Amino acid sequence: MGSLRLPLSRLLTFKAIAQLFILGCTWSLGLFQVSSAKMVMAYLFTIVNSLQGVFIFLVHCLLNRQVREEYRRWIKGTRKSSPPTQTFSLSRSTVTTSPKMAPCITGCGMGWEGADGPSPTKS
Repeated sequence: MGSLRLPLSRLLTFKAIAQLFILGCTWSLGLFQVSSAKMVMAYLFTIVNSLQGVFIFLVHCLLNRQVREEYRRWIKGTRKSSPPTQTFSLSRSTVTTSPKMAPCITGCGMGWEGADGPSPTKS
C-alpha cells in the first residue's frame, strides 16, 4: 500500500504545480502590462489565458491512465466500419376538397353535404 502512495503523491504534486504554473503564468503576464511592452503583454495574456483550458485538459486528462485508455477505446470504436445507414423517405398525401363541400352535421350520418343536399350514403 505504501509503494502505491509515493507515485500517486508525485503525480498529484506534479499536477498541482503544473496547474499553479498555468494559472500563475497568465496573471504574471497580466501584471507586466506596463510602459512600452503593454500591447505585447496584453496579446500574450490573451493568448495564454485562452489556452488555459487546453493546458488543464492536457495535465488532468491526458496524464491520467484511465482517461487515455478510454480515448483509445473511443478512437478504435470510431475507426471500425459503421453499419450501413438507412434512408427513410416520407411521403405526404394531400386531400383536396371542394369549397362547396362541408361536413354534415345536420343528422344525416357520416358523410359530406354539398350545395345540392346530403350525399348518398351506403345502406
